[in-house]
Order: sequence, then structure tokens, then C-alpha cells
Amino acid sequence: MKLIRRRNFTMSVLAVSIATALVGADRVHAAPIPVPGDGGSVSTTLAINQEIPVLGGTTSTDIQTGSVEPGQAYTVLCYRDGDTVTNTQTKSSSQRWALIADPANPATSLGYVPAIAFKFNDITNQVPACIDTSVDAPPKPEPKPPKEKSLLNALLAFPLFFAFTKNAVNQQTRADCLNHRPSGLTSKVESNGVGWNEYTTGPGGRAATATACLDSTHIAGTGAADGLVVVGLAAAQAKAISQNTAADPPAPWATPRTRDVARCHLIAGANKGSVGSLGGNGSEPSNFVPCWGQPTNNPGMTTPEEAVRRYAGDTGPGEAILYVVKPHYDTFASTVPTSITMVAYLQSPGMPPPGKEVVFEIAPNEKAFTTVGNHQIVINLGD
Repeated sequence: MKLIRRRNFTMSVLAVSIATALVGADRVHAAPIPVPGDGGSVSTTLAINQEIPVLGGTTSTDIQTGSVEPGQAYTVLCYRDGDTVTNTQTKSSSQRWALIADPANPATSLGYVPAIAFKFNDITNQVPACIDTSVDAPPKPEPKPPKEKSLLNALLAFPLFFAFTKNAVNQQTRADCLNHRPSGLTSKVESNGVGWNEYTTGPGGRAATATACLDSTHIAGTGAADGLVVVGLAAAQAKAISQNTAADPPAPWATPRTRDVARCHLIAGANKGSVGSLGGNGSEPSNFVPCWGQPTNNPGMTTPEEAVRRYAGDTGPGEAILYVVKPHYDTFASTVPTSITMVAYLQSPGMPPPGKEVVFEIAPNEKAFTTVGNHQIVINLGD
């Protein structure tokens, strides 16, 4: 399923894949703070014999802030990832953009130029990566009267052999959850592809809300580890067994059925070849709650988990799925949930959190039985 539709069009001088603008076009840039220990700036010249524009960001839809000319030396301060720029003659391409100093005011930066326009073998070996470059710069005069400020004319100013592909790889062009990994000071946090999982606990160590930030790189996860102790499991098994002695109506089984009680992943793991895995940790107790194996776990949880997996697999550059799973307990002292809520939000770059809700499901922790006396009973496993 396609979550984001993108429109493509071709102009006579360059092709640009257009999506929603991911970096604000009205930003200017101050001299960056290089990554500590990564060296300093370097002077270089254009590798092509044509003037090209300098942009205010690293996407093809940013405004023009100036221009660079062949034969003149420019100070490259650092590099940053952005739209992939392809030389259609040599077929070489790069998503690196060079931030150059303003020749008229070296204390500030002029803007970004595709790195492949300069005489670099590998810009990452020449200058540090840019950080904290999207702060306001002090007012400064334009180096020369602007030719055009429209986006179209800024793009047309590029030479014939430049083409652009939209990327979303830096902090300002990523989904909110990809930029805000939990600290882990009061929870268990682990990596899940480029995203993360967070597990929390409540009173008595019972599992509380579990959250995942997922994109197409999410890992397989693991099934429940052998012998893993889950808070509340013994109480859930005892409740299942106690139904066996009920006199009216009679129990649906003649012997204890503790095997009907399962350990449910909150963030799904790869259990028994499940195709709906979302990278959940099978060895983390706070990723599990006691539940009925059927129907609470399957299909109550596995169906929405499979939908979340498909959404995560279809995320585009910079997009993510924020997935939140919350068990609900009757009392402060309860250790077995009465139900489990699963919500997933699609997050696109620049979209305010939590994002667009794409999955919502409540799985009651209950099981219906037809007893030997043909009575219908529903048993909620919550305590």
C-alpha cells in the first residue's frame, strides 16, 4: 500500500522529484559548529565551468541565497546530507552538500552547494559533518543582486547535467520519533533498525506502555525466551485453573488448561515464524503480559500487528510509524491486564506529533467457552 503519493515532472534542464518541502525555505544559516575532533574547513573550486546557485538548504526546493563561479576559491565549512544530486553525464551521484562560507563575510555561511560540483574525491574525508546549522544568521548584505528568488528559476539556474532526487536523511527532514529517542533513564530503550523500542513498567514490576519508532529497517525481533518470568503469569494460570472447578456452569475442560494462557509480546517479536514481527525483544520481561493465547493474542493482537508491519515497510524516506501498546489493569495491585490497546501513527517529516492515526485496536483479554453443559461463558483473565 502506498502511504505517500509523489508527483514527478521533467523540465528541459533538470528533473526534480517533488514532495512536500521538508526543509523550511525561509531559513538562513550561520557558521556551523563542526563535530568535535573532525578537523576544519578546506578551500576548493568548482569542478565545472559554469556558475551555479547556492541554496539555503539541502533540498532542491530551497531558496537561492547566492551563487558560486568557476575559477574562484571557496571555503567549505562542513557537509550535510540532503537531496541526491546526479551528474547525468558521468552518472556519478551524491547526497552530500557542502556548506560554504560567505566570501564577503567569512564569519557566516552563504549556503549549500552540491558537493559533486566541487573538486572533491570524498568530501567526508575533507571536512566535518555539519551540526546545528539551522540557526538564524545575523543580517548580511547579498553578495550580488539576486537573479531570481522563485524556486523554479533557482532550479533552472543549475547546469544541464544536474538532476535531483528527494531524500530525507537529516534531522530536519525526519519523522518526529526518529529525532526523539527516549533517554532510557526510567525505561528500557533499545535500537530497532534506525528507530527504537521503549519498554516501561508499573506497580509491582508489571509491564506498562511499550512504544516503538519503526520504519522499513525494523528488525525481526525474537520470540519469548524459554523460562522467561513474566509478572502476573502465575496469577493468570491460577485463574484459568480455578475455572476448572466451577460448579455452575461447569467448566469447559476436565483438566487444568494452563496452556491456554500465553505470554503476549507488547512489541511483537518473531514467535513461531510469525510474519507480523515488529522487532520486539523476547528476553525483556517488560515486553510481555499474560493473556489468552486465543483469541487475545491471535487474532486480537496479531491482526493489527500485521497491519503495522505493512505500514512500517511502506514508509518513505524520513517517515516512520509511532506504535504505542498499552495494557489496561483493573486496580493498582493488578498484574494481569483486562485489555490491551494498540495504536499506530504515521509520521512524516514536519508533521506535528503524534502524527496521523492509521491503526487502532483494543484486544480484550477474554475468552469465550461453550461448556460441556452447553453453557456460554466469557472469562476475562484480568485480576
